Amino acid sequence: PNSFVLTIFGQNRSFYQFSAKFVRFKQISAKIDRFKLF
Repeated sequence: PNSFVLTIFGQNRSFYQFSAKFVRFKQISAKIDRFKLF
């Protein structure tokens, strides 16, 4: 399964980069929300 997923990500590298940026954005937004609580 890993090789199959790696093949998909290799063909859709731009999509993988977009998903990585989206996850990073969610993490940053979560940190901002946590900072607002204090």
